[in-house]
Amino acid sequence: MSDRDLWLVATAAEVLGAHARDSSLLPVSSAERDSLLRMVRSGVALLRSKEHAHRVRDRSGLIVSTISYFDGDYADNPDYLFAGDTSAVFPDYTRPQPVRSVGWDISHAYRLPVVIRSLLANRVATSSSYPSQREAKGLARHYAFVAFEGDSNEPLFRNYLDGSDGWFRVGYAGRTGSGYPPSRLCDAHNSHRPCLTSGGVQGWGELAPFDTTIRQIEHSLVALAARRDSASQFFRDRYYYYDGTPFSFVDRAGREQYPILLLSILASTASDYAKRHSGGN
Repeated sequence: MSDRDLWLVATAAEVLGAHARDSSLLPVSSAERDSLLRMVRSGVALLRSKEHAHRVRDRSGLIVSTISYFDGDYADNPDYLFAGDTSAVFPDYTRPQPVRSVGWDISHAYRLPVVIRSLLANRVATSSSYPSQREAKGLARHYAFVAFEGDSNEPLFRNYLDGSDGWFRVGYAGRTGSGYPPSRLCDAHNSHRPCLTSGGVQGWGELAPFDTTIRQIEHSLVALAARRDSASQFFRDRYYYYDGTPFSFVDRAGREQYPILLLSILASTASDYAKRHSGGN
């Protein structure tokens, strides 16, 4: 299953949900509805078959259950062949170091929380019992305790959802000498050593209602963007600079700004912030 397949499944679920809520606003013929339902059912069946259960330690050391998807499916894909190479030295093309159970790279994996949330939100329209809150919570915890490195002051994410932190896309598309290095060795300003961070922080706020650890990570990212000290500025400029814009509430001249990467995080946590400021739980 590819990331494009996931988008199609989520889109089908959203269209069915919108039609069920107001068929005059979004009319769908019987044939179209049947086609969309088949797409959702096929996607759900494949997702269910690709679910992997894990037992990992949370930040307090307790053993908790987590869930991931597609472990090992891309182990032999050229993009993933150096997932086990955590060296700062650029990999030797002739000596791949694959990880047999490697998860999706963190940049593409953000499709998962979006799809899980879309399927959950439209279960009545799709007549599907999967996924449930169990899967949403399990995936959220996997991201928080396996992919996230754990430092709320300087939040970073390992390159792969299974916790592997080796190189990704070495020599991708014929770009000799380029690749995504282990998370702490990347530089958002270096086209030969770029970061996967931007993909790692998008989408996951969709699972915040199912586990508080996601909220904590999202809040730490917002706090990072708000800080003015030089160490924080250096850190976020190296790892979170994206689309020509610093990851900050102010630009270099001190003017208020809302870069797209920060907006994507704020959008997914807006309801949580609204509850906090209104005195809600």
